[in-house]
This record gives sequence, structure tokens and C-alpha cells, in this order.
Amino acid sequence: MPSISELVDEATLRTLAGEGAFEKGEACLGGGCIGFVATTPREVTAVIRDGHVYNTIVRTVDGTLGWACSCGDVTREAPCRHVVALALALKKEPQLGQ
Repeated sequence: MPSISELVDEATLRTLAGEGAFEKGEACLGGGCIGFVATTPREVTAVIRDGHVYNTIVRTVDGTLGWACSCGDVTREAPCRHVVALALALKKEPQLGQ
């Protein structure tokens, strides 16, 4: 089964999130907003500090990427900027998602 970082595809993430959320996620990541809480081979949970504190999860679900966030902007089909930031961090540092 692929790791979480192997499932992160930036082009697909950009399409699903939309340009605005993707760019805000990149900015959030660049601003150091992520605090990792728990990592397993199938799920990474982080606290994202982006004006407020949000609990954000990126996970593998049947070989695909899944996510959740307490911000309220996330849907099953579209990740929010916090999910984007966490996913990009996992792509940048794959060992975090293993």
C-alpha cells in the first residue's frame, strides 16, 4: 500500500482544492503553521495555526488520499487550505507520513 506522501499529487490537490485554497495552503506551510501531533503509516494528524487552531488529518483510505479538518471549509471532494498545507508538508518531507 502506498504511503501518504506517495499519494500526494500536487496537480490533483490543486485541482480538487481550487487555486485559492491551494495558494493559501502553500502560504500557510511557508509561514510555519503546522504542528504535528500524531503520525502512523496510514494517518497524520496535525494542529494547524492559521488565525485559529484547526485539527487536520490526512490519511490513506483504500489506497487513496482522504482528509478531515475542523475548519468547516473542507468537504469529502475538496480539501481546505489546511489539508493542502499538511499534504504539501508530507510531500516535502515524506518521512513524516510513514
